[in-house]
Amino acid sequence: MFGEKISIAVSVLILSLIFSYLDIAKLPLFLAIFAVIILVNVIAKKITAHYLEVNSSVHIWDFRQYWFAESWKFARPAPIGLLLPPILIVFTYGAIKWLGMLQTEFEAKLTKLIRKRKPWSYPGLRNLDVSLILLAGFLANIILALLAVKLSPQLAALTLLYCFYNLIPIGKLDGFQLLVNNRALYVLTVMLLAVAAGVFLVLQI
Repeated sequence: MFGEKISIAVSVLILSLIFSYLDIAKLPLFLAIFAVIILVNVIAKKITAHYLEVNSSVHIWDFRQYWFAESWKFARPAPIGLLLPPILIVFTYGAIKWLGMLQTEFEAKLTKLIRKRKPWSYPGLRNLDVSLILLAGFLANIILALLAVKLSPQLAALTLLYCFYNLIPIGKLDGFQLLVNNRALYVLTVMLLAVAAGVFLVLQI
């Protein structure tokens, strides 16, 4: 639906509008916060993908298959990542601010696809490649949150919240893809996020 850059920009804008409550005075602050959070996540995934010879890109989370049967799907993917945040804000009177808006897509680079099979080489896209790329994004955000605990508690809190929502294993969010491709790394990521959240809470006392 949208290209990568537009998807990132739209996500930053929508999340900033939701958290600023349309208060123009607060909007620049949240624009900066969410730009940092999302860009740190995306850049970490791209760096890891580069070393694994994979192209990774983020796009607005879409939804097409609405039941188990193959025929039960929309003609065009629905941009659930754009629809869910404002819908939840309205129906929960602002109680739920959904942060999961982006999905990550992967494609093995040509150099990886044509590499000859050797005992130490793995041509093509592997589950481990996808898992390590997704893990890199979560780890980058967790490290960002820990570094920002004292400098900017608001940045730290929103970064941890962003990780939490994106770890929820539904749709095409990073959490679902990580769980499907490597359960052990998914559990590890959940544990690391829990520890980081604990550290944040302790340091805020």
